[in-house]
Amino acid sequence: MAKYFTKALRCPDGSRKYIRGKTREELERKVRQAQADLGMGVNINDNTTVVEFAQMWVDTYKRPKIRPQSVDAILLTMNLHILPIIGAMKVRDVRPADCARVMMEARGKAKNTQKVIRTRMKELFTCAVENGIIARNPVTSSVAAGGPPAREREPLTRDQLNLLLSQILARRDVELYTFVLLCGYAGLRESEALGLNLKNVDFDKGTVTVLEQYTARKDRTGYTSPLKTVASRRTVPAPPALLARLNEVAQAKGAEAYVFDVTDQYLLRKITPRLERMCAVNAKGNPASRKSPYTVPFYVHPHLLRHTYATLCFEAGLDLKEVQYLLGHSSPNMTMNVYLHYSKNARSVSTAAKVNSLFSGPNLVVAAN
Repeated sequence: MAKYFTKALRCPDGSRKYIRGKTREELERKVRQAQADLGMGVNINDNTTVVEFAQMWVDTYKRPKIRPQSVDAILLTMNLHILPIIGAMKVRDVRPADCARVMMEARGKAKNTQKVIRTRMKELFTCAVENGIIARNPVTSSVAAGGPPAREREPLTRDQLNLLLSQILARRDVELYTFVLLCGYAGLRESEALGLNLKNVDFDKGTVTVLEQYTARKDRTGYTSPLKTVASRRTVPAPPALLARLNEVAQAKGAEAYVFDVTDQYLLRKITPRLERMCAVNAKGNPASRKSPYTVPFYVHPHLLRHTYATLCFEAGLDLKEVQYLLGHSSPNMTMNVYLHYSKNARSVSTAAKVNSLFSGPNLVVAAN
């Protein structure tokens, strides 16, 4: 039987903590660490596991403050990527190497997904530090997110957007036509478009006020909920084509009806496939088998319509703060980094012309031969 050296430390609550080491040096190192933790207010007798603490963290710190959908997203990340790796460990036993192992298991995921995993782990253990279970957060700078960056999709051009709308009309899908107008002509998020009530449309001023969004959960029907941020509440211009279509809906449903059936739990799932069936290519750019002649030679999904709106607004001369407001962003960084794309193929000629005109003229010096 292996021989261990043992030493007992008295904790502030009067209990004893027995520390063992295979050598005197190992024992002394563990004792010094335990004494340091005690000095920082850590309960070294706490045996809470990561999964137990995670449940308390979600129920106490997250669930009362954020939307149910956001809680579901946190639980999904925890249950899929974090708890299967370190859930059974005691919180005070988790080391940076264990957190790095979580990231290593997620190495095939996209970079943004890995960032979310790391963020959730860091938040969890920050809470453990604040509650005196551990002295230091094990999610250190060495525990980094990797993975390939998300593929950046080129926004649609104005002609592509109009082609898409004309082909939808040719299919006589007026519901999809309305949805694409709201996202592509007014920049609404898909959930905002689906949750629009006609009472928030000012037909005299030609505006749409965004106040609520469509959502759905597994245990209930579809419904509308408040917007996530104050910045999301905004009033945006409704171009004539959109205003005319909303007026048709108002005539058919009533002035205070929802544009779409928000009681349908599967509303979004019904919209997105119909939009994708308009495309002659799939998400990877490969040819898709489409029997209908009413297709477009590019791929489009609901959120790309919002990217398109932002880019077209910027190209039309709107400044950053204007576009930020129209999109409902809290920060201009989001607007610049994510939504304002540079259409390389469409704008390379005009960009070159602008640069050449900047550095040409009679007063510029030309090098001699």
